[in-house]
Amino acid sequence: MKMKEVQLTFLKDQFWILSIGGAFQRANIYKTSENNIVHSEFKSKLREFIETNIIPVYVNLPNVSDNQHCKNIQNISNWATSQYSSLFIKNKFRIGICQKLLNLYLKYLWCAGIINEPPHCPIDRTILSKIFKSDIPNWTNINQINQYMSYISEIKRVSDNAGMSIALWELNTYQDKY
Repeated sequence: MKMKEVQLTFLKDQFWILSIGGAFQRANIYKTSENNIVHSEFKSKLREFIETNIIPVYVNLPNVSDNQHCKNIQNISNWATSQYSSLFIKNKFRIGICQKLLNLYLKYLWCAGIINEPPHCPIDRTILSKIFKSDIPNWTNINQINQYMSYISEIKRVSDNAGMSIALWELNTYQDKY
């Protein structure tokens, strides 16, 4: 492989590791933590599914619509649930986990200049605490796309008031955390 390809592969590997960590840590997705071999297989197959079926949409289109982005999140949930349901609590790979994984991975790819700006941002406690001052919902428990979109609508309202896109607002908000 050429140097640029090796560098890109390295970056994407690191982005994936960070995205998995951000989406899975403290999210309590597995029924049991004892089956690390199957968990590793799942993560590998999940990445293959996302890289093959989801990421090309963001590479090939200048702007991905809310509708398409939500379909992509739902497709990840449906695929993982159909292939590995026995691994997950309540036999479902939740929308909250899917959105965090995909949105975080897209954020890294965007910041590295690999894709155009993504339509949404990773929803997590930090972002929800900027939207809801009390009774902050748990992002890991999002089970439906319409619930996810209700949070995106609130984030959009705040980002519009700040004169920024959702992705740019989140990036600035995340930086302000530190």
